[in-house]
Amino acid sequence: MGIHTVLLTGDNEITARAIAAQAGVDEVVLDVSGAIRLSRAVIKNIHENLFWAFFYNVIGIPLAAGCYVAAFGWSLNPMFGAAAMGLSSFCAVSNALRLNFLKIHDSGRDKKVKNPVWGNLISKAGQEKAKEVDESAIKAAVEEAGYEYVGIIA
Repeated sequence: MGIHTVLLTGDNEITARAIAAQAGVDEVVLDVSGAIRLSRAVIKNIHENLFWAFFYNVIGIPLAAGCYVAAFGWSLNPMFGAAAMGLSSFCAVSNALRLNFLKIHDSGRDKKVKNPVWGNLISKAGQEKAKEVDESAIKAAVEEAGYEYVGIIA
């Protein structure tokens, strides 16, 4: 039919590949939760770097331009301005390198879902009173994401 099917799962690799083989799925993408953790850490890091760059520039640029000379008598030697600019870049790069220490497989700091929805496709061991998920809701979500809905594989 020319349809490329993808199984996107947070399940373990052996189970995911076995299910994909039985269902005829072309590609298996694992560890979605790790990718989400990494993307959140990157966005947080970008915000931190933008904050410190803004703070640095609000103080440093008027100081280098001599705007504080009349009010406070402050001036900045160009040599110190160049050193401060280099230090600013060093701090931004060092902050970004902290991402190397991120434990993307550690779910201990994840936000907990208050009211999880359990259904036939999404189940958890020991979850006895699972709420049934209406297939039309799944179809609407899949089509809203831009994919073609073909049905639930039993």
